[in-house]
Amino acid sequence: LEVCDDDNDGFSSFTLSLKDLEAVGVQLGMVVTYHETQSDADNGINVLPIPYNNIVPNVQTVYIRVESGTTGCYDTVELTLLVNPLPDTIAITPYELCDDNNAGDEIEMFDLTTKDAEIADGQSVTVSYYETLADAQGLVNSLASPYSNTSNPQTIFYASVSTTTGCIATGSFELVVNQLPMFVVPN
Repeated sequence: LEVCDDDNDGFSSFTLSLKDLEAVGVQLGMVVTYHETQSDADNGINVLPIPYNNIVPNVQTVYIRVESGTTGCYDTVELTLLVNPLPDTIAITPYELCDDNNAGDEIEMFDLTTKDAEIADGQSVTVSYYETLADAQGLVNSLASPYSNTSNPQTIFYASVSTTTGCIATGSFELVVNQLPMFVVPN
């Protein structure tokens, strides 16, 4: 059972009952419980709460007990709890362009994909861009590239999604349109 780490400490909350159907299959009348040790599972004691917070960082084994509600017969199996790390985020430099297109309007076309490598920072991730943090966190309303800024400066949010675990980290950077220098013509 895998979850994404919410604060990169190796601990998280698991909804163990998500594995009930997988453990029981098509059998009817089964009681499913979760335990920290094989001995607890064999004896049907110290049932874990749901949700359960792992006590061993990153990877922990718990035990599933499936018991017949009619006969009392049971079987147990190991379940590995895995807390996947979020992609790393670093400080991203502002994306600056000169106000070349229609000088003075402070609007330019930004190829956001040129920031992909800086955001990925060598990690196996996919990067997408958004106008709001909520959109980045929900992976909705991604921006097409090239993108025309709507203010100057403008904060752009990104989502970095691990291609291995699917865990998401978000961050932001600024789009900046710099004014062109003015020439003073001597008399």
